Amino acid sequence: DSTGIFWDNDSLAGLLAVELKADLLILLSDVEGLYSGPPSDVNSKLIHTYVREKHVETITFGEKSRVGRGGMTAKVLAAWTAASAGVPVVITRYIG
Repeated sequence: DSTGIFWDNDSLAGLLAVELKADLLILLSDVEGLYSGPPSDVNSKLIHTYVREKHVETITFGEKSRVGRGGMTAKVLAAWTAASAGVPVVITRYIG
């Protein structure tokens, strides 16, 4: 939930998106997006559209990325904060 406290860039982005009533929040990662499990697991599938009722019990998180602090867990929490306030969210890979 939006408490005004952030612990990494993703949570800050989520809080700002809510406060600014953003049209869209884009969270960048080193993987293509949200997977059902660790992307290195051959059984993990990319989730194109997250539906809480469908996915909340089926997602497992792996290790944090070597380039970030919070990993996908932080991205999902930030996305949840923004989406709960009506801000659409995209989690995608940064290519650059």
